[in-house]
Amino acid sequence: MSDNVAANVLEDLAAMGIAASPHAFEIWHTHKSGLDPALSHAIADHQRTGQPLTSVVLEALYSTHILNGKTIRVAERSNRAVLMEIDGIVELIRISLGSSTSYSETLSMLLGDMVKTNDPVALKDIVSTLVHATKETQFLNRKLETGLKAAKIEVTELRKTLEDTRLEALKDALTGISNRRHFDQILQEAIDTCHHNRTSFALVMVDIDHFKHFNDVHGHLTGDKVLRVVAQSLREKFPKKVTVARFGGEEFAVIMPDADLMAGWVGAEAARQSIQARELVKRSTGEKMGRITVSLGVGVWRRTESSTSLISRADSALMQAKRNGRNRTVTEDQINLVAVA
Repeated sequence: MSDNVAANVLEDLAAMGIAASPHAFEIWHTHKSGLDPALSHAIADHQRTGQPLTSVVLEALYSTHILNGKTIRVAERSNRAVLMEIDGIVELIRISLGSSTSYSETLSMLLGDMVKTNDPVALKDIVSTLVHATKETQFLNRKLETGLKAAKIEVTELRKTLEDTRLEALKDALTGISNRRHFDQILQEAIDTCHHNRTSFALVMVDIDHFKHFNDVHGHLTGDKVLRVVAQSLREKFPKKVTVARFGGEEFAVIMPDADLMAGWVGAEAARQSIQARELVKRSTGEKMGRITVSLGVGVWRRTESSTSLISRADSALMQAKRNGRNRTVTEDQINLVAVA
């Protein structure tokens, strides 16, 4: 790593008001070094919008351009290692089979010789040859067994590495919950399951109220904390079978299997109240920074409906909640009702 590039990275992050976290540093260093043209292009596109680069934006770039790249590279290395292990196992088995065939042929030949002779010396030589062939075969079989055990351990570890990498690729780097890719995958699986079983499920869209205010007043590190608090609250409030994902920016999504509109509303309201009950306090000073509130929209999948249509309807309910004053839950059957003060 060039010291000049590293110094420039720190200066740039400081100028943008972004803490030099490991992810932020790696993103900006990769960009400044020109190692990932696609990343640099994405940064240029964002800058052209006139919107500031924030830690939230950098985390999204990290997930897309760095984490996914690492996942692919780790998977490739693990796959190559597995193939090498398999080649080694095949070779051991080939040697073992070869030795077994040779042993059988030797045994058959020696037994034939034993039947043909009564010479004690010749019989002794035959037995000696047979003992030697048996020991050699036993040695090769033990070697095969040891090699197979070692290969089994290695393949198990490689399988775990691949599984860990797969799971990591489905997590949001900042909050630790499911990312957008995993959400899209689970949503389609839920649609396929419900289409087959003729059942339904609820989708809850969640947006943090006045999130920009937290960033502007308290800084982006506090904004990151807000995102983590909301993610943790949602994950704790819903059962394990429910998928909680970061949909993008300050918006989250919750997939509730086997839930109708009322069950979706009940779950969403419980989560909203749990989040509102938490008050942010700055550890260093004890300063109270206010309570977090969220607006939520609930939709239920309709038979033959696409994922895009369901997301749009739940998101419309979310927008209705914001128009109605925020910090509330609106279901799809309440869309376009007159806003209340």
